[in-house]
Amino acid sequence: MATENDAINQFVTALIREKGIDKTVDETVLAEIVSTMSDQLEEYINRALLEALNDDQIKAFGEIVNGENSVDEINNFFYNNNINTQEITVRSFQRFRDAYLGANTSQE
Repeated sequence: MATENDAINQFVTALIREKGIDKTVDETVLAEIVSTMSDQLEEYINRALLEALNDDQIKAFGEIVNGENSVDEINNFFYNNNINTQEITVRSFQRFRDAYLGANTSQE
C-alpha cells in the first residue's frame, strides 16, 4: 500500500526526470535531492493546510498537534472543519511543480 510519502517521492522523482537532472548526477546525489525536495513539498502542503484555517481553528489544531493524537484524529479535524485537504494538496502539488519547472505548466 502506497503512503503519502511514497506519493510525494514519486511526484518529486517525476519532476526531476522531467527537468533532466536525473541524467546529470549520481544515484547518491539524486537520492539526496529527492529527499530534500520531498521535505520541501511536504512543508509546502502543510503550510497551505494551515493557511486554510481561521484563528479559532488554528488554536484548536495546535491543541490537537501538541497532544497525543493520531493521524486519523488530525485528518478528522480537517474533515470536521470542512477543510478540503484533497483539493489543497492537489493545488499544492501543481504550484510546487510550476515553481520547480519555472513555467505555468499545470492544468488549473
